[in-house]
Amino acid sequence: MGTSCGKDENTNPVNPLLDGLGSSLFDALSPHIAILDDHGKVLGVNKSWRSFRKLHPPPPHSLEVGDNYLETCRLIPPEHQNESDAFLKGFLAVKKGLLLEFSYEFSAMVSGGCRWFQCKMTPLEMAGCRNILLSHEDITELKQAQNEIHKLAYFDNLTGLPNRLLFFDRLNQALSKADRDRKMVGVLFLDLDRFKAINDTLGHAAGDQLLQTVAQRVKNSLRAMDTVARFAGDEFVILLPDLEHPDDASLIAKKLLKSLSVKLRLGDNDIFPSCSVGIALYPDDARSTETLIGYADLAMYHAKESGRHNFQFFSQELNSRVKARMGMETDLRRALQQQEFDLFYQPVYDLKSGRWVAVKPLLRWNHPQKGLLPAHKFISLSEETGLILGLGRWALLKGCRQVKEWQELGWPDLQLSINLSLRQMQAPGTLEMVSNILRETGFDPVNLVLEIEETVFLKSLEENFQILLAFKHLGIQIAVNNFGFSFSSLRYIKRLGVNRLNIDHSFIRNAPGNPEDEAITEAIIKMGKSLHVKVLGKGVEKPEQMEFLRQHQCDEIQGFYFDSPAPPAELLKRIKIRSSSCGNLPPDAPTEPQSQE
Repeated sequence: MGTSCGKDENTNPVNPLLDGLGSSLFDALSPHIAILDDHGKVLGVNKSWRSFRKLHPPPPHSLEVGDNYLETCRLIPPEHQNESDAFLKGFLAVKKGLLLEFSYEFSAMVSGGCRWFQCKMTPLEMAGCRNILLSHEDITELKQAQNEIHKLAYFDNLTGLPNRLLFFDRLNQALSKADRDRKMVGVLFLDLDRFKAINDTLGHAAGDQLLQTVAQRVKNSLRAMDTVARFAGDEFVILLPDLEHPDDASLIAKKLLKSLSVKLRLGDNDIFPSCSVGIALYPDDARSTETLIGYADLAMYHAKESGRHNFQFFSQELNSRVKARMGMETDLRRALQQQEFDLFYQPVYDLKSGRWVAVKPLLRWNHPQKGLLPAHKFISLSEETGLILGLGRWALLKGCRQVKEWQELGWPDLQLSINLSLRQMQAPGTLEMVSNILRETGFDPVNLVLEIEETVFLKSLEENFQILLAFKHLGIQIAVNNFGFSFSSLRYIKRLGVNRLNIDHSFIRNAPGNPEDEAITEAIIKMGKSLHVKVLGKGVEKPEQMEFLRQHQCDEIQGFYFDSPAPPAELLKRIKIRSSSCGNLPPDAPTEPQSQE
């Protein structure tokens, strides 16, 4: 390597080397280039450097020939001290041969705005002297592209919030810091209530606007150190570092619920957003990031089940309950595949003649470990998971075949009265499925009664009216199940031509004896008479209940006072015995009444 040149300060050793063609090439280079001696003095600059100086960049990037780079760096104001230290250390490392190249990125305010540059220093031997080649290259477009790639990789495009990847990175850092500081970390899993309904009814543009507004409201409700990320759809996850107590997380959750519920204008519609929030704490609930988020998610679903628009903390009790639910769901799926279900039947009697006029099929599950399970043990889960669709089809097919068999044995007008849930009704292809089963089994549609919950008539009849009307056009009868809690559905009952009202068993249970329940039951029966609709009293378990219904001319009755649900062969045996005796209603009730379902 060359040595330091001890030449006069007025002598520029660069000029002879750059004479002629060399000087032209030097000026033609696009990077801003300056040549420094080993003391930091600027020996020469090219045309790009001179043009750059006209933009008035800050020192040391605005030096002229003869200025000293090192001295200028030492005089840079304190706010730029990090940059000046980097330049000084880089220069000395290259000068001493510790680095072959020093590279550093910096931003500078120049005429026209902020630009990014890459500074490079490399050793340069010239005429036996050790010099430094200093270059600046404008990398603003490259930095913008890098920032855009970083944004796409770590931020949500719609809301501008951190995404799942960045959230996990920050959560890992927060957990490490919490260990050092012996603090708590909270993870909140936030899910909007009924977002799908808003998206479907008002459109995706309105849904996007809602998500953007929610993102901003959440950010405004958090501390500067907190992080909110959008995971997917309407799911937001929040990181709360440096918590002293679980109540700290409660306060923030309450603030979120309040801020999100403020009225929002979406197009021509005013809506009041709400959300459900689950909270998990580190290190009390879990020590790994994935488990912590999973537990917060479980707690959020518990908040949904608790009525929505609230927050719930994770607990081991909740975890055990969820694990049991997951196990039950797995068992349910296996049970469908391995045909572990069966149907029991409970008869419906005509109260005036005592004849057997209909049967209600009730699901039973022959669980390998738990034994025979009634429907109320698993029907809600089958609804939530969608398994009710396959289960419902199986029950309808089996029920039609069984009642068809009984019809051929001497009860030609016997009806099958079976539940149809809202989820089943709204599933694509339900009408075709029912029609195909009727055709396959040869079952007369007039003998099929579909029991629809009263809540459907109250909350969502308009959107389901056409399919109910299509069932009626097939000849199928419609019953309103568990009727009596609201009489606002009467206009729909008349409009649709409902065939039967099933009085909710809670009114029967307290009649006679409770004046209010007696009055409601009597009013329903009278209403049925005026509308020419049959009325069924459900859950009859005592002789005085039957007598009360008889006195008020109720049409049909069902309950444990007459028959408990039974397998087909056992039920048929009972019916034949009664038919051979007097054909009337059974005089004695079973000794131990059970759940109607």
